[in-house]
Amino acid sequence: FLGKLLSEPYVHFLLAGLLIYFWHTIASDDRESRTPAKEVILPISQKEKLSRSFEREWGRPPRPEELELLLDEAFLEEMLIDEALALNIERRDAKIRERLLEKMRFILANEQSLAEPDEAELKNYYRAHREDYRDPRMVHFFHIYASLDREAALARMIELLDANDTPPAQASRYGETFGLGNEIGPMDIETLTKLFGNYFSGRIIRLRTGVWQGPIRSREGVHAVYLIAKEGGDYFSFEEVEDRVYQDMIQARRREATMRALNKIRRSFRKRIE
Repeated sequence: FLGKLLSEPYVHFLLAGLLIYFWHTIASDDRESRTPAKEVILPISQKEKLSRSFEREWGRPPRPEELELLLDEAFLEEMLIDEALALNIERRDAKIRERLLEKMRFILANEQSLAEPDEAELKNYYRAHREDYRDPRMVHFFHIYASLDREAALARMIELLDANDTPPAQASRYGETFGLGNEIGPMDIETLTKLFGNYFSGRIIRLRTGVWQGPIRSREGVHAVYLIAKEGGDYFSFEEVEDRVYQDMIQARRREATMRALNKIRRSFRKRIE
């Protein structure tokens, strides 16, 4: 029976087809293995970094076969990252997106904001922002209020307000309703303390003007604050507030650098909702 079956023409045709298929598959796989579609390149500094890391852990340089293993792993990591990006995993995974956004904001702000200011720059900043360094009798500010259990949500809102340079007059559109309204003052510090508590008033008088800051806790809840002005009272000398001036200048540089970078990015994209 088998001999008769093998003598049939249609069986010859079927076997020939199968042979052609398997040959094509094997040849295709072989070509793909010989000519990869993508190239992964590791900088020589990565090789040196892997060697140093191994030496710290083992107290000796890696042997050639050990270094080969480390390099294989580094190449594999690059390949996996490349494949992950091709699959757009970073766009679908909330944790990865959050980490990428955090890292990107840090990169955008870091180049200029962390340049170490010298004393002359600090004194120039102090003179330009002298109103921030006084012991005021009165303050004038806008705020957005939230109950204490929404502190994390308010912190996120402050990031949004600052990133979009939201004017303080729009504060009433956000947050929860507050009995005294969103604009407070000018109000004397004693009255402020009675209404909001010692902690809140103590923080307010140390804020910079002209930016959204917080959240700041009060006896009522938490607040995002945009300080308009400090009035009356004595100015602190540069020597008394030098540390504050340094921190404020670094924060101001970070914000300015970030805003410039974000605006440049915004101008390079078109926005569309589909």
